[in-house]
Amino acid sequence: LTVLETNESIEDALEARSIFEQALIEPVIDRLTPKKLRHIETILKEMSPPVRNKAYDRYIEVNTKFHLAIAEATDNPLIVRVVELLLTVTRQDLWKKVIIDYFLSDKRKLQASFDEHQQIVQAIKEKNVVRARRVMEAHFATVWKILQDGV
Repeated sequence: LTVLETNESIEDALEARSIFEQALIEPVIDRLTPKKLRHIETILKEMSPPVRNKAYDRYIEVNTKFHLAIAEATDNPLIVRVVELLLTVTRQDLWKKVIIDYFLSDKRKLQASFDEHQQIVQAIKEKNVVRARRVMEAHFATVWKILQDGV
């Protein structure tokens, strides 16, 4: 796993995150407890003020916590570690700049990203694996487009 901590490309990390995080949905839903759901929902609520205030750095920070919380809901420390490593690669300064430039280009894009996160949580809450994966796939497709347009 330490290989991911070196100079892996953002594209490779994003592709791995997309595949990996979509695959996590079923074990997350299977192992979901009210406490885990509350934790994910609490982090989702933390995303709202940065959206309202256009606090892009803070939004990116809470977004990282959100994706990590989903991984933690699997109760598998190895899965959590892999997601942490993949998130580390996609938190590089260049990537943050690309994301912030994307959000600055149209203020509605930040709200749309937040809406996707809300839909993921709702699908998990409803224990709808297919819908959660579909929304997550769309979310990563958007992120992939940001990367392609911004770099």
